[in-house]
Amino acid sequence: MFDTPPPALPAQPGGCLVVRRPPTPVVVNLARVYPSLAARGNAHRLVDGWDFGAVVEGSLHHWTRSSNGSWVAFVSCAIRSADRRRSVQVSLYVPPDAVRPRRR
Repeated sequence: MFDTPPPALPAQPGGCLVVRRPPTPVVVNLARVYPSLAARGNAHRLVDGWDFGAVVEGSLHHWTRSSNGSWVAFVSCAIRSADRRRSVQVSLYVPPDAVRPRRR
């Protein structure tokens, strides 16, 4: 995991939260967030379906802890249709291996 919050942060009600201001530019691997949707391949690809296997640019807003103590990233990004004609902006929690810093 990059940009890891220090493990010694005190526990707070509702979990730990490490906010990024301004948000950090990142790349989100949607196939790691939605592995069962990305694994189907292109055999029956719908051009107007959402591409959950893409790697997209996004913004990291904060890190927070799950109930088992693992860190998760809260990101915003656009998910595009397979034909790239449409997109929808989403905000979601992703595992640390699904997000990495964006190269400049």
